[in-house]
Amino acid sequence: MHKLDLLEDQFDRQKKIVWWEQERLLNSKVLLVGAGALGNEIAKNLTLVGVGQITIVDNDLVDLTNISRCVFFNEDDIGKNKAELLSKKIKSLRNINSDYFIGKIQELGIGVFENFDIVIGALDNREARSWVNEYSRMFGKPWVDGAIEGLNGLVRSFGIDGVCYECTLSEEDLKLLSVRKSCALLSEEEITIGKVPTTATSASIISGFQTQEALIYLSRKKVDLMPLISQQMTFFGESMSFLKSKLKEKKDCYIDHECIKFEKIHLDFNQKIEELINKYNISPSSRLYREIVSNCLCAQCDNKKVINKYISSLKQKDVLCANCNSEMQLETEKNIKEFINYSLNELNFPDNELIISEEKYILLTKEI
Repeated sequence: MHKLDLLEDQFDRQKKIVWWEQERLLNSKVLLVGAGALGNEIAKNLTLVGVGQITIVDNDLVDLTNISRCVFFNEDDIGKNKAELLSKKIKSLRNINSDYFIGKIQELGIGVFENFDIVIGALDNREARSWVNEYSRMFGKPWVDGAIEGLNGLVRSFGIDGVCYECTLSEEDLKLLSVRKSCALLSEEEITIGKVPTTATSASIISGFQTQEALIYLSRKKVDLMPLISQQMTFFGESMSFLKSKLKEKKDCYIDHECIKFEKIHLDFNQKIEELINKYNISPSSRLYREIVSNCLCAQCDNKKVINKYISSLKQKDVLCANCNSEMQLETEKNIKEFINYSLNELNFPDNELIISEEKYILLTKEI
């Protein structure tokens, strides 16, 4: 009883805002993608206002350049995983629930978005933004994007219909994005877009607006009440000025702007796929939503290597021949009947991943 009273006192000032719903915040789940300068500030803000569950995704390690821009990182943290460290730090700041995933957002099952109320992007590359955009839309979740450069920055929000992130890209942007998304052979160095100048102040400003946008949605649960839905607010730090502009939906956007309907099945990922087909009455003609790289073949020495990974999880070392160090050719597969003697775990099948069975979407999740 005393604990509840303390929580009520702690949030007293913000609860005086007419439309504020503290209970909704306490029951909300936020997916934060990126744990750098923006991610640190967003995580801090969400924690202080009392959001109940914060899941953080990042594949990077803390380095010296992060120290001046990231409130939770110091020199003793250099070399540690950003996502894990940030999750631990905010839990020590307040008694909240937080977990993390060390890796790229592309390595998670695409159905992970279904588990959250809203997604906040603290990203520095188009590939990750594109991924968040496509699958948050597929599962009907709004997301708030932010970016900083020098003293400037921008914030924009995308809802469950209408304009999406891809609609904002030029033809040249889309061409480059298509090449990078399809190429599994890029090294981590090659796929990282050049570092841009940023400051702690610009991160604080932009992250504040991102968090505010998310809180308005979480308190009201109405996308159309988000001030920046389908709009972009650009901040010019040197002149301390703002420009707000409407984003236009592309009628020929290649992203499906409709949310999907799906069936969810909880199952044991150690079972063979043949068992799953029989047990859950899944059609043998079902197919994976995303292709799996089943094998790699070396054209130079005929070496063959079993891979069984999604292309989004491949590293350059995975496709180099162990015999002659040549780049190997990829064999991909979608039909599940080709994998009937494998378990989902043996296929590196991620939790919360889709298959398509007789034109129906089925979301496969691990039994707890």
